Amino acid sequence: MGLPRLRDIVAECSGETAADTAGRILEATCRFAEGVAQADDMAVMCVTNNTAAEHPSLTLSNTLSELTRAKTLLGGYCDAVGLTPKQTREMNLALEEALVNVINYAYPEGTSGLITLDITTSADADGRHITLTLSDSGAPFDPTARPEADVSDNIDTRREGGLGIFFYTNLMDSVSYRRSDDGRNILSMSKTYEI
Repeated sequence: MGLPRLRDIVAECSGETAADTAGRILEATCRFAEGVAQADDMAVMCVTNNTAAEHPSLTLSNTLSELTRAKTLLGGYCDAVGLTPKQTREMNLALEEALVNVINYAYPEGTSGLITLDITTSADADGRHITLTLSDSGAPFDPTARPEADVSDNIDTRREGGLGIFFYTNLMDSVSYRRSDDGRNILSMSKTYEI
């Protein structure tokens, strides 16, 4: 298979777990061998670094299968900075709800588009903050301008839609939207945490 192909596979697995990466390497090796009898044992070991990257970023396609990559990146980052499992679950749920909306509605049905996820950490007198920023070049949409979903309404008569926005605006401490000068939607969601 060769070192260049191995590097490509590892790069493609950015944001995946070590176990998933090892599985992809083993699968690619078996495909490369194309049924040639195995001459020796095979072992794959992947080592992860739990040091939080200063500013992790990921470019995603507008497909639901990309949720796993985004949530894996965020989960690893939350672990590295010391968030509790509950805080990590809340962050991942907020990210999932926001990202699903972008995937499903930013681009016309059947067209491909890119979404960028940036994760930053900052600190001030109020505490430490993790900010998730999603940006895309799809149709303009400001989720903060939408009326909040009334979750007390009867589910059978309640107006459809808006629950994802309700979840992430209530799980995060602040949510903001802006349309950039170059025509990108930029949604930022921040959460304050203590360690």
